[in-house]
Order: sequence, then C-alpha cells, then structure tokens
Amino acid sequence: MERIPVFSVHSISPSTNNEPPIIHGRALNIVQTGCKLFYSEAVSDSNYCFVDIIKNETNNFSSLSVMDSGTITIRAEQQIAPIGQYLFGESVNKYIPTITLEETTRMAMEAAQKDLSRYAKDPHTPYLQNSVLEAECCWFFFYNPEIEIPEQDWVRRMLGAYAVSKKGEMSHTYNFSDDPIKLQDYLQTMSAYFKRRGK
Repeated sequence: MERIPVFSVHSISPSTNNEPPIIHGRALNIVQTGCKLFYSEAVSDSNYCFVDIIKNETNNFSSLSVMDSGTITIRAEQQIAPIGQYLFGESVNKYIPTITLEETTRMAMEAAQKDLSRYAKDPHTPYLQNSVLEAECCWFFFYNPEIEIPEQDWVRRMLGAYAVSKKGEMSHTYNFSDDPIKLQDYLQTMSAYFKRRGK
C-alpha cells in the first residue's frame, strides 16, 4: 500500500512556545479540520497528525477544496515528525504503469491535432509544445502557444493541456505554466487522481 499526497507544503512558520508549526501550502485533495494526515508515504499508521485549524490570510475555514491555497495548523499525539514536501492521506494500492511515454505522446498528439487543426494557420506547426511534465502516475502535454484559439472557443482556451495517465487515460486539463508552483501542485493533484482511481 502507498499513500496519496493531499497537501503541498510551500513553507512552514516555525513553532514557538511548544506550539505546533503553521504550514502554508495548497490542498491537492479536500482537506478538512479534524482529518488525519501522514508525514510520509510509509504505510506506518503511527506517523500522523490531525488538522487543527485551516485559514487564509484573514478567515478560518472548515475545509480547503482541491487547489485552494491556505494554511493549516496541525496537532499530533506524539512528537511531530519532520515535514517534507507533502502531507499524505489515504492508503491506496501500488500504481503500476502499463503504457510508455512514446505511446502517451502519440495519444496526446492525435488529440491535439483533432482539437486544434482548424486553428493552425500553417499545417506544419506542431500542435504540442516540446516540453512534457512527468509525475508518478501521469504526464502533462501542453498546446503550442503559437496556435491562436479564438475567444468563442473559451473552453479550449481555458484548458490548454492534456493529462495522460501512465495507464492510458486522457483528460483535458488546465495549463498553469505561468505559475510554476501552481503547475507542479496541479501535476501532483492529477497524478493522485489517477492513482486513487487506479487508472
């Protein structure tokens, strides 16, 4: 069994007077007060904390939705373990890829050609950027920004990327390339989504 990352740790405010640290970051899945989060991917059930307080700059909340930024204050029944890049949630079965990057690239190129060919002024213009991002369970492919999508096709303009799982499931997805931290968080969110579904 493995664990799924549910909170991306961007920074940690040091604890004072034995108070627990305040963790600044972004939810990769729904995070609620009182929920149990684990410090690592280890299957040990003893290495965890509870979410005590969730807030943004001014308000407290009972939960953070997927991709919401905020801070969480945690409490632990024992000494707080070192906090890494992520806090983890539920256990899932090991994810075993069944498709190669080459096969996935071909799928993304075919989808992009179908979606964008009517907007390409030059038939030799590639439909996808050369850059590909990889996470544990998926790859991200991005539209070529040289292809101008008209305003009336607002859905395609809003998305701009494909997430393709390492088992061959494809989904249109958002392109957060202008915000590298948000892009990396979203890549992990989609990877966890595929891992949780086993697809």
